[in-house]
Formats: sequence, structure tokens, C-alpha cells
Amino acid sequence: RRAQQLLAEGKFQEAVTVSQEGLKIDSTSVYLLNIMATSYASEGRYALAIESLEQILTIEPQRALTYLNLGGIYTKLGQYEQAEPLLNQALKYAPNQPEIHRRLGEVFLGTDRFQEAAHHFSEALDLFPHASTLHYYLGRAQEGMEDDISALESFTRATQLDSGFTECFYRMAQLARRAGQNDLARSSMLRFKKLQQIGNGDPDIPKQLKKLRASILNAPESPLHH
Repeated sequence: RRAQQLLAEGKFQEAVTVSQEGLKIDSTSVYLLNIMATSYASEGRYALAIESLEQILTIEPQRALTYLNLGGIYTKLGQYEQAEPLLNQALKYAPNQPEIHRRLGEVFLGTDRFQEAAHHFSEALDLFPHASTLHYYLGRAQEGMEDDISALESFTRATQLDSGFTECFYRMAQLARRAGQNDLARSSMLRFKKLQQIGNGDPDIPKQLKKLRASILNAPESPLHH
């Protein structure tokens, strides 16, 4: 409980220290190893996070969440070759978990396999239809497939779910202009510019908004967590 409290407070090194004390009592505590992995990852100490997650797999080799977390770290690092087999293993144990399809979609998007990416983002949306981020990523895959009309529909849906999705409005403006939908192109660009103006006069606010958006795009969980 103490380690969990420290993790929640953002005291990551302290959470690791307490977890290590607990692991001296029970070296097979998956709960404490997860806290350590989360703490390390939160500090960007990914090698140590990976080490903790791999230790969990020696204890529970069929734990889908651990494969997902490992695959997620490698995806974040752009190491798609390492991420893909881990995520496929996660999918084997939990085929109906949208987060796994989401991460696999990212891997395929990052390796220009757009049709496979669109498939997994669509699978995730079937399970979790109200995630604006999933509609955004599906639109990115459809762009890669040169299916501009479908991509425009996906970006539009993303902005209906999240009216502050700045990048979606920019992409909508570009796609609508190419499709000859001038009114939509104009309104989307106006919305994009308006969102860009938020925080003018305070240079920290735009930076904070960009960081928040990056965090949301990186997190496969429910928007309630965002």
C-alpha cells in the first residue's frame, strides 16, 4: 500500500525503494514488480522498466498485460521489431482487449503497413467506439492508404468526440481542400487557427497543451483516464 501511495504521488524513486523492500519478503510479488516497472517508465528509465516486466513474465508467462506493457515501451521507443512479437503474444492471451489492437495498429502505422494498421484500429474501435484517439489513428492509416474520403470521415468523428483535437482540424482542412470541399476546408482551418491561439501571451500554455495531447495520444486507455 505504501508503494502504491508513493507511485500515485509521483514519488517514483521512493516507490521503487519501498517495492524493493517488499520484494525481499516476497520476490514473486507481481504487484510490486508492476509498481517498479511503472515507476521506472514514468522517469524514462525504460531499460529498468523492461527488466522488471521481464521478471514478471518468469513468474506469470501468460500475463497479457505484461506483454502489452513491454510492447508499449518498445513502441514508444520506436523499436517496432521488438514490439510486434510481444504485442502478438498479448493478443493471443487477450484477443478482445482494445489496448492491444491499438498498440499493434501503432506498430503497423510506424512501419508503413497501413492496411494492417487500419484493421487493428478498426478492431479497437469495435470494442471502444468513443475514443477520439482511435478515430484519429484510423484516419492516419487511411491517409497512408490514400483513402482521403474515409480519412476525412475518421478525423471528423474524432473532432466530434474531442472538440480540441487541433491536429485533426489541420488534417481535415488539407483533405477537404484536396476533395474540393471548400467550406469544410475553410471552417476546419479557422478552427485549427483558433485552437492555436489558446494561451497567446503565456508561452507556457501552448507547450503544456502540446504535452497533454502527446500524453493522450500515447495512452491507450479510456479517455476517463486522461
